[in-house]
Amino acid sequence: MSTLKILIQVDVQNVFFGSRNFTQGRGRVDYEKLVEFIKQQVVEHVVGENPSLEDIPEAKVTVLGYVVQTPRYKGMNFFAFLRRIGYVLRVRTFPEDMDESDEYWRGTVSNMIQMDYLQYAPDYDAVVIVSGSGVYEPVFKASRQNWPNVLRVIAAFKDTLHMTYARRENLLSLAITLDDHVL
Repeated sequence: MSTLKILIQVDVQNVFFGSRNFTQGRGRVDYEKLVEFIKQQVVEHVVGENPSLEDIPEAKVTVLGYVVQTPRYKGMNFFAFLRRIGYVLRVRTFPEDMDESDEYWRGTVSNMIQMDYLQYAPDYDAVVIVSGSGVYEPVFKASRQNWPNVLRVIAAFKDTLHMTYARRENLLSLAITLDDHVL
């Protein structure tokens, strides 16, 4: 393995609020550090699992960021920043006349992440979902069954990682706990 292909799928708003909870509102996630930290953790895992590797593999990372754009939150400057640092954004936009209190838009990001996971997983050595939500269990199961050589990784702040991932043997290849390294 000369190049390790890693797909990182970031639920941007989930990570933003997770970092606020982690720091009690004092700090915010650094989205560049987040990607570097995850890349380092995945490479270290691969090397640790394959001690016969002669060289540390070069990591080629693709980052997909998932965001919701509502009538109240346009996020244009923030989205431009994410694009500038290398994120390919998946934006779900809702119409001006939509009531933001409507539950319709909730879950949209997790659905987009799951669909992309299933589409792109066969093309990567590792797929990382950065979100603590417990709804990703079905895609990890599908990945384990259909692409057993693809590393299945979840990354989240300790208090936001759903307990589904702690009690399921072989569901994940790696769980990464985010901490001060990404602030």
